[in-house]
Amino acid sequence: MSRGRLFLLGGIAVFLLLLYLLFGNTGLRHSWKENYDQASREPYGTNVLFSLLDQFIPGGEAVVVLKDSLNDRLSQHSTPKASYVFTGAGMYMTSRDRDALLNFVSEGNQAFISCNTIPHDLMFYLYLEECNTPWDGYHYFNDTTVALNLEHPDLKMSEAPQYRYFNNYRPENYVWKYMGSEYFCDQDKQRTILGDIAFDSTRTYINFARVKHGAGYFYLHTTPLAFTNYHLVRKEGLEYARRVFSHLPEGQVYWDEYSRVPESVTRLANQRASGGMPELNQESPLKYILSQPALAWAWYLLLGTGLLYLLFRAKRRQQVVPVTEPNTNTSLEFVQTIGQLYFMQNNHRKLALQKIRLFNGYIRERYNLSRREGDESFFSRLAARSEVPEPLIRDIFSMEESIKSAYALGTDKLIAFHRLMEQFYKLCK
Repeated sequence: MSRGRLFLLGGIAVFLLLLYLLFGNTGLRHSWKENYDQASREPYGTNVLFSLLDQFIPGGEAVVVLKDSLNDRLSQHSTPKASYVFTGAGMYMTSRDRDALLNFVSEGNQAFISCNTIPHDLMFYLYLEECNTPWDGYHYFNDTTVALNLEHPDLKMSEAPQYRYFNNYRPENYVWKYMGSEYFCDQDKQRTILGDIAFDSTRTYINFARVKHGAGYFYLHTTPLAFTNYHLVRKEGLEYARRVFSHLPEGQVYWDEYSRVPESVTRLANQRASGGMPELNQESPLKYILSQPALAWAWYLLLGTGLLYLLFRAKRRQQVVPVTEPNTNTSLEFVQTIGQLYFMQNNHRKLALQKIRLFNGYIRERYNLSRREGDESFFSRLAARSEVPEPLIRDIFSMEESIKSAYALGTDKLIAFHRLMEQFYKLCK
């Protein structure tokens, strides 16, 4: 088979592969990032929850989405018994937004916060250490599957719904958060346990609690994954969410989109907290590109066109590289020419001074030494580095001083000086 036909068949094969990638794989692709976006229909978005809030919390008014500062909206609220709802992987508040939310609740309203991490400066006002235990954040454990349930007899489900963390339809370990029991004690009259999380039948932990603040309540929930689209499409998951939100009274609902921290930041914090390193393969830019259909096809096209380019570019013959002449050092030839000129002019002193400049330059370049007046250690250092006897070096520099101070120089003295320097060049290392 000729080489040209081989390249043609290879190009056709690559073209057919691209057609298959573009049109042969039409299965749905989803992004499995925990975005908690109220408009997202991805597995870990919250579009289903947002759509059902007016049924979970009837109020007769549309849900208000907060997309800018909480201080601007909550401080202007006048309707009694309203509810603030936040669901996300992490939460960040400025001091003004925090104060606005605290004032909103203290006036008799409710705040429901479900996230993996809650701001410490907010808990500073909600947890006053009645149990003599300082607030140190949520605790955690790693597992793939947990069960959630409620404490109240009228709300507790006969069979606790199971929640499993999936990534691309495959179960993976997840960092599940809970509140330590040390934060609840008999002296504490402000906090009430409302729900629990368990990863086996023998051990349960607190994941849902109510905290009184002024005339209202904060409802803290540590498992926001339970309110994502993936789990609310299940009957038991939907029923659990309905019972959780039944704690909130009827009235206006404020949905907070403003205070959410990106999932990538909270996942990194969770991995550091659990003593692990970030999994680069899970959060790499390539994984994000392949998770988006448009970007994925663009990536495949780029690879395919690059392969076609390599196949057909390989047919081009390499051009002849011209031979360039190596750079030549003409400084030595210049010095020799100048020396011959001085010799023919019988100007021995200038010829000797030229040799002195070359000798001193050689020492500076090779041994990184330069003589200074009165520096007697120079001779020993030069002798040590060049391995030339120190008396010979002293003789050279002594004659050098004599030549510089002389008005003229005879032939015999020039020859003697030349022989000393030649002896140095032969012995130096």
